[in-house]
Amino acid sequence: MLRQLQSRLSAQAENAPRRADLLALLCGAASALALPPLHILPILLLVIPALLILIRTAAGPRAAARRGWWFGFGLNLLGLYWITEAILVEAARYWWLVPLAVPALAAFMAVFVAIPAAVTWLAKTDRSAILALAGAWTLADILRQYLLSGFPWNLWGSIWAIPGSLGDFLLQPAALMGAHGLGLAT
Repeated sequence: MLRQLQSRLSAQAENAPRRADLLALLCGAASALALPPLHILPILLLVIPALLILIRTAAGPRAAARRGWWFGFGLNLLGLYWITEAILVEAARYWWLVPLAVPALAAFMAVFVAIPAAVTWLAKTDRSAILALAGAWTLADILRQYLLSGFPWNLWGSIWAIPGSLGDFLLQPAALMGAHGLGLAT
């Protein structure tokens, strides 16, 4: 009886990191709903705190980075769906890229979420973790866009580009602080 309980508890402990990774992936995928063209902004009120909890409860910075990577993979996997449509313009020639392009790019882009997640884990308090995630994420976006990949899509600042006069109003701060400043504010 005691051995069964012990094996059941160890199996649950083994599965806990996998469940956290799966939750991070699902939260990242859900966060893509805030990006254009859907602009379902309230979803961020759920998934960003969930990401912070996942990071803060990780066993160490490597586990936090892994959870951040899964979040970034989900975000970019759904947020870059349009690349498949661009490939299908010449489907006869590039059909073989369809199952590879978006997942491979999403896996690469997820590194730019994994690093801020590891930095956030190092924060001592919850308040400093929030600031660390916002600051490190913004710096990673800047690095991604200007130094390493040149890939400017899926920035949090772009969620405010809602069509119509509301979006015109919400984008006004971008004149002062740019898309990265809006991402930091987000």
